[in-house]
Amino acid sequence: MFLAHVKRIPDAEVLITVKTYPQPYTTHGENVCTAGVMKDGRWIRIHPVPFRMEGYNQFEKYHWIRLDLKKSKSDKRPESYVPESDHEILEKVDYNDSSLLNYIDNGDIGLPEIQRPFV
Repeated sequence: MFLAHVKRIPDAEVLITVKTYPQPYTTHGENVCTAGVMKDGRWIRIHPVPFRMEGYNQFEKYHWIRLDLKKSKSDKRPESYVPESDHEILEKVDYNDSSLLNYIDNGDIGLPEIQRPFV
């Protein structure tokens, strides 16, 4: 289910579900770690993502975004990727149980039966 063998994911579409508290770094500036679900249901971790950077198009939790990703060389977790390009915000999901279940049932996110939310 993980992407460990995939070195690049061009035009990845990710529903952002997690954003960490911003951390200042001397090499990357202030950034966050994000995680989300790809359209086929696979989890993905994206780091570093700029935060409060001049001219940066900020996205929120439950936004669908599109961006190019490459496998992280420094983080060996199979789900960890680094952004290769700026992102494009596609849409924001109205997060409540009924709309999320409808999103899943319509096939917009391909979650296996075991990962479907219990409502």
